Amino acid sequence: MGEETNYPDSPPDTLGDLKDIKRLPGMNNRSKIKWGDEYRSWPIEKRLDYAERLAASMNNAASVLQDERNNLLEVARSQEKQLEQAKVTAHQSTQIMHQQIAQTAAEKQQLYNQIVQLQSELKQSRIRIKELSGG
Repeated sequence: MGEETNYPDSPPDTLGDLKDIKRLPGMNNRSKIKWGDEYRSWPIEKRLDYAERLAASMNNAASVLQDERNNLLEVARSQEKQLEQAKVTAHQSTQIMHQQIAQTAAEKQQLYNQIVQLQSELKQSRIRIKELSGG
Protein backbone atom coordinates (compact mmCIF):
# COMPACT_ATOMS: atom_id res chain seq x y z
CA MET A 1 0.00 0.00 0.00
CA GLY A 2 3.02 2.26 0.16
CA GLU A 3 3.33 2.09 -3.63
CA GLU A 4 2.02 4.92 -5.78
CA THR A 5 -1.17 4.11 -7.61
CA ASN A 6 -2.33 6.08 -10.62
CA TYR A 7 -6.06 6.49 -10.97
CA PRO A 8 -7.21 7.22 -14.50
CA ASP A 9 -8.81 10.58 -15.22
CA SER A 10 -12.06 9.09 -16.36
CA PRO A 11 -15.48 10.64 -16.04
CA PRO A 12 -17.32 9.69 -12.85
CA ASP A 13 -19.91 6.97 -12.99
CA THR A 14 -23.47 8.17 -12.92
CA LEU A 15 -25.04 7.84 -9.51
CA GLY A 16 -28.47 6.92 -10.72
CA ASP A 17 -31.54 7.64 -8.63
CA LEU A 18 -30.47 8.85 -5.15
CA LYS A 19 -33.92 8.42 -3.59
CA ASP A 20 -33.28 4.67 -3.23
CA ILE A 21 -30.25 5.20 -0.99
CA LYS A 22 -30.79 4.21 2.65
CA ARG A 23 -29.41 6.74 5.09
CA LEU A 24 -28.45 6.66 8.73
CA PRO A 25 -30.79 8.48 11.14
CA GLY A 26 -30.05 12.20 11.10
CA MET A 27 -28.27 11.95 7.75
CA ASN A 28 -31.21 12.78 5.51
CA ASN A 29 -29.36 15.17 3.24
CA ARG A 30 -26.08 13.28 2.83
CA SER A 31 -25.47 10.99 -0.11
CA LYS A 32 -24.08 7.51 0.23
CA ILE A 33 -21.00 6.75 -1.85
CA LYS A 34 -21.95 4.76 -4.91
CA TRP A 35 -18.89 2.96 -6.18
CA GLY A 36 -18.84 2.75 -9.96
CA ASP A 37 -18.06 -0.16 -12.24
CA GLU A 38 -14.52 1.10 -12.81
CA TYR A 39 -13.80 1.07 -9.07
CA ARG A 40 -15.27 -2.41 -8.76
CA SER A 41 -13.06 -3.64 -11.59
CA TRP A 42 -9.88 -2.70 -9.68
CA PRO A 43 -8.02 -5.39 -7.74
CA ILE A 44 -8.81 -5.48 -4.02
CA GLU A 45 -5.39 -4.02 -3.11
CA LYS A 46 -5.98 -1.00 -5.34
CA ARG A 47 -9.51 -0.54 -3.95
CA LEU A 48 -8.20 -0.79 -0.40
CA ASP A 49 -5.45 1.72 -1.15
CA TYR A 50 -7.98 4.06 -2.74
CA ALA A 51 -10.38 3.73 0.21
CA GLU A 52 -7.57 4.38 2.69
CA ARG A 53 -6.49 7.49 0.78
CA LEU A 54 -10.08 8.64 0.57
CA ALA A 55 -10.54 8.11 4.31
CA ALA A 56 -7.29 9.97 5.03
CA SER A 57 -8.46 12.85 2.83
CA MET A 58 -11.82 12.91 4.58
CA ASN A 59 -10.16 12.82 8.00
CA ASN A 60 -7.87 15.66 6.98
CA ALA A 61 -10.82 17.70 5.71
CA ALA A 62 -12.72 17.03 8.95
CA SER A 63 -9.64 18.06 10.94
CA VAL A 64 -9.31 21.29 8.96
CA LEU A 65 -13.01 22.03 9.50
CA GLN A 66 -12.69 21.33 13.23
CA ASP A 67 -9.62 23.60 13.47
CA GLU A 68 -11.52 26.37 11.67
CA ARG A 69 -14.50 25.83 13.99
CA ASN A 70 -12.25 26.00 17.05
CA ASN A 71 -10.59 29.18 15.76
CA LEU A 72 -13.99 30.77 15.08
CA LEU A 73 -15.14 29.75 18.55
CA GLU A 74 -12.08 31.42 20.08
CA VAL A 75 -12.76 34.56 18.06
CA ALA A 76 -16.42 34.52 19.14
CA ARG A 77 -15.46 34.11 22.80
CA SER A 78 -12.90 36.89 22.53
CA GLN A 79 -15.42 39.19 20.89
CA GLU A 80 -17.99 38.31 23.54
CA LYS A 81 -15.50 39.30 26.26
CA GLN A 82 -14.75 42.52 24.39
CA LEU A 83 -18.47 43.28 24.14
CA GLU A 84 -18.93 42.61 27.86
CA GLN A 85 -16.00 44.92 28.66
CA ALA A 86 -17.39 47.55 26.29
CA LYS A 87 -20.74 47.26 28.08
CA VAL A 88 -19.05 47.80 31.46
CA THR A 89 -17.03 50.72 30.07
CA ALA A 90 -20.14 52.28 28.51
CA HIS A 91 -22.01 51.92 31.81
CA GLN A 92 -19.13 53.54 33.70
CA SER A 93 -18.96 56.35 31.15
CA THR A 94 -22.70 56.90 31.47
CA GLN A 95 -22.41 57.03 35.26
CA ILE A 96 -19.55 59.57 35.05
CA MET A 97 -21.52 61.65 32.56
CA HIS A 98 -24.62 61.61 34.81
CA GLN A 99 -22.48 62.64 37.79
CA GLN A 100 -20.96 65.50 35.79
CA ILE A 101 -24.39 66.62 34.60
CA ALA A 102 -25.73 66.49 38.17
CA GLN A 103 -22.69 68.40 39.47
CA THR A 104 -23.02 71.03 36.72
CA ALA A 105 -26.74 71.39 37.45
CA ALA A 106 -26.02 71.79 41.16
CA GLU A 107 -23.37 74.43 40.44
CA LYS A 108 -25.78 76.29 38.15
CA GLN A 109 -28.47 76.14 40.82
CA GLN A 110 -26.03 77.46 43.40
CA LEU A 111 -25.00 80.31 41.07
CA TYR A 112 -28.65 81.09 40.36
CA ASN A 113 -29.39 81.18 44.11
CA GLN A 114 -26.42 83.54 44.62
CA ILE A 115 -27.69 85.81 41.84
CA VAL A 116 -31.17 85.88 43.41
CA GLN A 117 -29.60 86.59 46.82
CA LEU A 118 -27.41 89.37 45.39
CA GLN A 119 -30.37 90.92 43.55
CA SER A 120 -32.35 90.85 46.78
CA GLU A 121 -29.45 92.46 48.70
CA LEU A 122 -29.02 95.07 45.95
CA LYS A 123 -32.72 95.90 46.11
CA GLN A 124 -32.53 96.22 49.92
CA SER A 125 -29.40 98.37 49.59
CA ARG A 126 -31.11 100.72 47.12
CA ILE A 127 -34.10 101.02 49.44
CA ARG A 128 -31.79 101.76 52.39
CA ILE A 129 -29.80 104.33 50.34
CA LYS A 130 -33.02 106.00 49.29
CA GLU A 131 -34.19 106.15 52.92
CA LEU A 132 -30.89 107.58 54.12
CA SER A 133 -30.69 110.16 51.38
CA GLY A 134 -34.05 111.40 52.40
CA GLY A 135 -35.87 110.67 49.40
